[in-house]
Amino acid sequence: MTRGLRLLVALAVVLGAWTLRGLTAGPTPAITQILGRPTFETVTLNVRADVPLEWYVEYGRREAQLDQLSGHLTSVAGEPTEVVLEDLVPDAPYFYRVRYRQAGTAGAFDAGDTL
Repeated sequence: MTRGLRLLVALAVVLGAWTLRGLTAGPTPAITQILGRPTFETVTLNVRADVPLEWYVEYGRREAQLDQLSGHLTSVAGEPTEVVLEDLVPDAPYFYRVRYRQAGTAGAFDAGDTL
């Protein structure tokens, strides 16, 4: 087997494994997040996804310690759902992350990016 052919076979194995992992885990939903209506102690997060989701928000003053939680919500595909993040310290930076799973499924919630 030539070096070029070995490289092509190795690449096909890697891409095949990546595709299979993607198929078994399912596609990541497209989620849009918009922060708005800030007050001294709250901000509203608007979330819209392309699939029905169960979700909640982790948030806090340090990225490594998101120690506040919103309530659990269920959203309909394509429809915006809002949650108010409360008990914020005025003029302080906050980090947040939406944790989600497809509505009606069991198991752990996936974590979105920390923003």
